[in-house]
Amino acid sequence: MKIALSKPITVGEKSLEALDLDLDALTGADIDFCVREATAFKGESVRVLVTDTELHIQIAAKASGIPAEAIKRLPARDYVEVATTVQAFLTGSV
Repeated sequence: MKIALSKPITVGEKSLEALDLDLDALTGADIDFCVREATAFKGESVRVLVTDTELHIQIAAKASGIPAEAIKRLPARDYVEVATTVQAFLTGSV
């Protein structure tokens, strides 16, 4: 799933105009890893997978190969689109 960005971001030496989220390739082990990453970042447990924005960003990072910190630097509208796309995936809405 590609998400077009309102303005390109630079990650390493690459300039990206879209994020390619390969959410269907994720495994249960990947989700568990992302839950641990989100928990460590927040300092508290992820309680509800479908509503935790930090978890959504960690999943987007895993699915795109882009660091979570880079995703968090996106413009607000793009950030929300990434987070809600992951949320829709988790709930089966896409």
